Amino acid sequence: MNVKNKIYNLVILKSKIKKEKTDMKDSDDLIYDLGLGSLSLVELIVDIECEFDIEIDEDDIEQIYKFGDLVNYVTEKVNFR
Repeated sequence: MNVKNKIYNLVILKSKIKKEKTDMKDSDDLIYDLGLGSLSLVELIVDIECEFDIEIDEDDIEQIYKFGDLVNYVTEKVNFR
């Protein structure tokens, strides 16, 4: 399973809105489109860190708004470890 699919599955587990795989777009906002609240967003970040064995910097988190941004960020971190 690739990075995008793993993150997709983690987002679905934390999201208040249950979306079909074909419905989630890179441009979807993590909070407004995917229904992640502040607590579920923190839980998602922790799950991603555990799943990919990476550390996500708090300053970087503040710059990640869209699903595609999150996928790109994690992909870069995974490729550079």
